[in-house]
Amino acid sequence: METDRLAILGSYPKYITVMTKIKYVIIGGISKAGTTSLFEYLVNHPQVSGSSIKQTNFFLDKDLQCKLKLKSLYDYNVGLEAFLKFFPFAKENTLRVEATPDYLYSPNTPKRLREFFDLYPGKVVFILRDPVTRFTSFFYYGKQQGLIPQEMSLLDFYQESKSYMEDFNPCLMAYKTGFYCKHINKYLETLGTDRVLVLCFEDMKRNPHEFMSTLSTNLSIDSSFYATYNFQIKNSTTQVRSQYLGEIYMGLRAWYFQNFYKSKAGILTARLLRSTISRFYRWVNHAPLKKNLEYEILSRLRDDYREEVANLESLLGRNLPWK
Repeated sequence: METDRLAILGSYPKYITVMTKIKYVIIGGISKAGTTSLFEYLVNHPQVSGSSIKQTNFFLDKDLQCKLKLKSLYDYNVGLEAFLKFFPFAKENTLRVEATPDYLYSPNTPKRLREFFDLYPGKVVFILRDPVTRFTSFFYYGKQQGLIPQEMSLLDFYQESKSYMEDFNPCLMAYKTGFYCKHINKYLETLGTDRVLVLCFEDMKRNPHEFMSTLSTNLSIDSSFYATYNFQIKNSTTQVRSQYLGEIYMGLRAWYFQNFYKSKAGILTARLLRSTISRFYRWVNHAPLKKNLEYEILSRLRDDYREEVANLESLLGRNLPWK
């Protein structure tokens, strides 16, 4: 009997191992810090299965779903097991991964994830970015998405974002969402250090092979897969030629998700559309980004975040790669 079992294991591809329990990895933040790239790198691994939608928003508080227009296809109020519906094509005995960048700022999400992980073992991964460069990235992203006026200067954006206290415009929230420490601390207190992993975007950008190798070891998947992996940046900010065309595209995309993504046929059709129509849209309506930064504002931001970065380093017990 044991010989037969070993024979079966021996027939698996070299990267496939049998896990005693299906585990989940939730990439919980943050926006404009490479979460899409990290998600893609992980789901391309043969020991990993990704959610049908990269950003499920499932564990996000209902009020934030409403304010940020990030409604989940499934409702956690009917039971946390509803989250499993996001993995209709999951391979058996693989790590399951999803990525919703706004989880970090959602007050009740840590408790919800703790309850889920008690049922289905897993951990939450945060990839943080220097709050200064993230702020400027949001400046251009806001113009790409039509969230701020095209003629707005970085100075005006800095002043408006710094005084913005609402939760409706994710772009104008760029300043306050650069203060990570209290949110990370809440996750550590609620989930424990063994269920929380904090990474840095700059490390992934500097040496993606080393970054993914270390992460693979932490997640108990084969790190050798990334030795020859071709790393590409996903979802980078570009310049939009026509805001009107962009709004139509995003509206149709959101409508399709809400109406067809609950069936396998709808998901497969969406993948086909993404590889054809979405690619054509980006070719037609996206252009390389032209940056014109005001360095006085960058200096102000560096001063604003200096104490926060020091507190975060103290919390994590390590230096961060932010100058």
